[in-house]
Amino acid sequence: MNEQLRYHGTIVSRGKVVPLISSYVAGPLGLIHLPRLWLKALLHAHDRLAEDWGCGPGGLDKIIMGYVGVDKEAFIAWLMTELPSYARCEQWVRENATNLTAEAIAESNAYLLNGRLPGDLNAQFRAHMQVDDDSVEVGIMLNTLDDWDTIHRYALTNRADLEPIVPAVSPLTVGLLGVPQVPRQWLKDVLFALSALPPSYPLLDEPADAAVLKELGIDPPTARAHVRSALPGYLQYERWLREQTTEGRLAAARDRHDGIIAAAATAHATDWGLLYAMLAQPVSNPVGGTGIFAFSITPLVKR
Repeated sequence: MNEQLRYHGTIVSRGKVVPLISSYVAGPLGLIHLPRLWLKALLHAHDRLAEDWGCGPGGLDKIIMGYVGVDKEAFIAWLMTELPSYARCEQWVRENATNLTAEAIAESNAYLLNGRLPGDLNAQFRAHMQVDDDSVEVGIMLNTLDDWDTIHRYALTNRADLEPIVPAVSPLTVGLLGVPQVPRQWLKDVLFALSALPPSYPLLDEPADAAVLKELGIDPPTARAHVRSALPGYLQYERWLREQTTEGRLAAARDRHDGIIAAAATAHATDWGLLYAMLAQPVSNPVGGTGIFAFSITPLVKR
């Protein structure tokens, strides 16, 4: 197929869900992208996976399954039929993968952490999100930024009547600033301002929110008030943060790990549990096949 891949942005229909678990995130097994694959499969089984996000058997899903020796058709079929918790998903992988070694997991992770998008999609994604830095080349970083750009536009477009949105951005996931927790804090405050968090959401004010902002030398209430009033996109918020801090403080915040691991464990348990509760019910009309995508042709691009 010779036609060039062309990215043209994403418009999400009402009731569809952007899979906010980034490809950077791993579960206890240590295989990054597996939690995202789990979530996409459950969403797709309920016909709730946002348009343009694929669910096996190609792209990154296929790549990680190939490294650890998972039968992609059997795994996806099992996920969409059983609608398991994430713990059961990892258990299935442990019991059925034929090459589940530390070396294979490390090789799979390294591939994703360094890989580019096919063709010239990197440049197209940067242009779409107005990223001026040509050194932003890692495909899963661009996919992650695209997730946040899409959920932001979706929330603002449907702000008059938003259904609850689980802010499933991991404390460990960073944006271009490289600072943990900041993307999560941004999304929680956007959703709070739009009354779109799940009812009685318990993690609106996490200790890591204030800790990271203070490390940047920024008053936490000021930062949160800015997000809740201006409702900036994520990269707009990063630019605002840069204006309020220094390179030295940024470097210190990038290296901050105390409290983030614990915050991630709590956030994953809470957010993945909420998502599972939403998606664990049997599917009355199961969806077959894979999703559609925001590209003119898409056999290799499934995020």
